[in-house]
Amino acid sequence: MKLRPVLIALLVLCSVGTAVALPPPGIPNGPLPDAPTNHHSTYAVEQGGSCTQVSPIHGSKNVVDFYDYESPYTNKSSWAYGSFGTKSVTHENGSTMFLYQAPSGVMSLVMIHDRMNKSRTGGSLPISTVTFKFSGLPSSGKWVLMDDTYPHRDDKWSRNELDWMWAGSRTDGGVFRGLPGDSNITVTPSWNRDAKLYNPSEAHENVTSWSFLTGSVSNPDSKQLDMDEPVSIHAGTCGKSLNPVVGVSGTAGAGNPVSFDASQTSDSGGSPTKYHWDFDNDGTVDQTTTRPTTTHVYETPGNYIAHVTVEDNNGRHAGTTVPVTVKKTKSNIRVTGASLDKQQVSKGDTVTVTATLKNTGDGAGKIPTVLAVGDSVGDRKRVQVGAGATKKVTYSYKATSSGKQEVAVNGVKAGTLVVQTPTTQKKTTTQKTTTHSKPSGTTHSTTDDNTLPGPNIVFKHPGVSGLIAALVLLGAAIVIRR
Repeated sequence: MKLRPVLIALLVLCSVGTAVALPPPGIPNGPLPDAPTNHHSTYAVEQGGSCTQVSPIHGSKNVVDFYDYESPYTNKSSWAYGSFGTKSVTHENGSTMFLYQAPSGVMSLVMIHDRMNKSRTGGSLPISTVTFKFSGLPSSGKWVLMDDTYPHRDDKWSRNELDWMWAGSRTDGGVFRGLPGDSNITVTPSWNRDAKLYNPSEAHENVTSWSFLTGSVSNPDSKQLDMDEPVSIHAGTCGKSLNPVVGVSGTAGAGNPVSFDASQTSDSGGSPTKYHWDFDNDGTVDQTTTRPTTTHVYETPGNYIAHVTVEDNNGRHAGTTVPVTVKKTKSNIRVTGASLDKQQVSKGDTVTVTATLKNTGDGAGKIPTVLAVGDSVGDRKRVQVGAGATKKVTYSYKATSSGKQEVAVNGVKAGTLVVQTPTTQKKTTTQKTTTHSKPSGTTHSTTDDNTLPGPNIVFKHPGVSGLIAALVLLGAAIVIRR
């Protein structure tokens, strides 16, 4: 909204000695960012079922100088806010759009509401309001001019939505500079009472027409547009239609994949070859596919606009959008079963336990899991399970104590584990046997068991053995007689 003259004077006076307002992007003589050149001569403006071919307006200046935005902050002698260079392409109480090609070949999309009329002044001029939403703005371009720009302005600006409010036959508008040849932009308008900045307590003056301009800058042709329908602008002709259609399916919950399907796209002049997906409609392509289907995960709940630009084998582009509502989700995960890989082991062996977890909620989540063996904790894990998914998790346990132990995961029984103590072997004494040869050629054995010789010892010489035997018998006889 343009401030009324009294308020403007107060603002100027109050600003003396305070911080100077930052100049708007792209004011005359200001630097302009690099942008791609584009020399397409024909564009198609599509709305509903109709299509009109237009050509860019060629100018002798860069687009910012052509627009010539002035305010007390850009020109101290100016008390009117708005465009001073576009009178030939503006209409009172009307909104116009056109493509502007500078001598450098850089293409811009220009939109201007109303017409500058400095003679219409006063403190009670009615207010006009408009909201434009954009999809498909290329990442190579940017907004280089904002009408209006001044401290505490009423207009609201973001990359994909502009909300204007102005008073008394001034202008509002903007310039998006840097359109490559494959850009496809859709503009969705809201007028007057439907605009975001409409205030029923203010006297209001309606915008009554909307047009797209083509031809020369001094005397352009005007294509009247339906104020209730979005408009798409892309390079090419209207001879063959490329009509993208996209649908959404799947659980639109935070953290869950949402499916997009553009397979119903029709192309009477070719075949779709690429699909450029912008899932949050911020002007940046997030994914390019050669198939018409894809998925995307929105991590945060909220309302989103997804945009797809379809490219065909003739180089034509067409885009469309689809709303996506992402709700907050909740997980519901529990252990549904558990099992042991073996139920009887020896002490020191390792056993594997497998648990099955199921999430019956509509969102992904994590839960802690505990492997319990008898009265002790064997293993802990924090497990994530997707919405509606089932997951198997394995745990390892080394048997450290003997006996029977109940094994469970989060209270779900896996079985009874029997742990045995390994048996030990008794040590046996090994005797060493020596074999002796007798003169007759026979052999006999003696055992070396570290004991003293007994009566069974056989000596090598038979004569000695007989003598000793006789002495033993004699001694025994003497004992008996006594």
